[in-house]
Order: sequence, then C-alpha cells, then structure tokens
Amino acid sequence: MYRLLVVAVALVASSLWFVSVGAVQPAAGAAYSHVAEGRYDVVPLPELRVDYAEASGARLSGRVPDEREHAALLQRARTIYGAERVQDALVAGGVANPSWLSPAFLPDLRATTQASARLADGELDIDGVVSSDAARQRVASAVAGFAAYGVRVHNRLSVSAD
Repeated sequence: MYRLLVVAVALVASSLWFVSVGAVQPAAGAAYSHVAEGRYDVVPLPELRVDYAEASGARLSGRVPDEREHAALLQRARTIYGAERVQDALVAGGVANPSWLSPAFLPDLRATTQASARLADGELDIDGVVSSDAARQRVASAVAGFAAYGVRVHNRLSVSAD
C-alpha cells in the first residue's frame, strides 16, 4: 500500500512539474494563448449577432475566429436572407475557434417580423416579435439542436397582438 502511495505522489508531482515549466501545452482548439513560460491567458470566445427586420433584411456583426469562418457565415446568411439583403459587419480574428462553432449557428429569423439573435459565451439569445405562435415554434425548433453542442438557447420571441 505504501509503495502505491509513493508511486501516485511521484506521478502527480512530475505532472505538475511538466505543466509548471511549460512542457505541456494546451490541446489544439483550446481557448488559451501562450504568453510566457508556464503561463496561459484565456482567449475570448467568438460572438455573433444577427439583427433581422422583415423590411430591410439581416445585419451580421460580432467577432469570429478567422476569415474562413467569416466567409462561411456570410455565405449562409446570403443563402437564408438573400445576398442583397445581408449587411456584413463581422470582424475576423482575436477570438478562439471552438470545435462546435459552425455556420449552422446562424439562425433563420425569417419567421419573425423583427428579431435579433446573439451567440456569446455558449448562449444563444433570441429576442423579437413573430406574427403567430406557430412562427415562434418554427424558430424554436430550428435552434433546438444547438443544445447538443452545450449551447443554452433563450427564446424570448413574443407573438404580436395584431
């Protein structure tokens, strides 16, 4: 029993030493940036916002990991809303590239009269107005699968009184 305890302590001590001297690096895709020997700073997660109005179309804003992700999100938005109805205000770079991020996280808000969707810190907030409960459920169904990626969805769409 004593030998087992000694071996376990030795393994833990050596593991801590490797981490403290920087011999072990974070896994690829982790939201860390190597700053100095043995010290890591957290890199912010991407933030994506879609503002949609029936009359004017969609406006994309926020910060995404790179130009490839920017182009993919822009292409999906143009496919959903029409190329001429998409305003691009996305900025590329300066944020982590989590493995779960994909253009599929750009929700289709055409069932609304006016809405916004914001993906930040692993949460998707959808606010706006729809014409019917069926339209509200259509948007809710379209984003329900995001929970499988650990994204919490907050659907605050309301049905207009008209």
